[in-house]
Amino acid sequence: EEQLTFRPELDPRHSRRYAHVKAHYCCAEGEELMKTIAQDLERRAERAAEARQKEALKLQQECTFRPMIFSSTPGRAVKARFGETVGVPGLDRFLELKNMAKQQQQELRTREAKVFRDEASNHSRNVVTVPEESAT
Repeated sequence: EEQLTFRPELDPRHSRRYAHVKAHYCCAEGEELMKTIAQDLERRAERAAEARQKEALKLQQECTFRPMIFSSTPGRAVKARFGETVGVPGLDRFLELKNMAKQQQQELRTREAKVFRDEASNHSRNVVTVPEESAT
């Protein structure tokens, strides 16, 4: 066997600097090590979720916005607040154009159906099969 001669030189300052730090996974091996790591990750995720939840609750408690809710239907709330229904500019024209487009599509379908049905029925009526005489 070949003897390995390489020995790394360790800086003594580092060994003193981190002497108080203990190895987290010192005794675990193989599957046990993987289980320990997975458990640590789960614990960290749970703690992070709890911290996020606490932060959200804190922000919610600090919030001063309190909306005035008149009723469950938005139309009634608008009427109660403004006394009338609020109109949306251009909505009538939009709906009118939409209806016109629907009518045009319907007319197009009707014309196509009429043209293609007539064309198909005309071809079937005018087709005549004529037997060919053989040259023998």
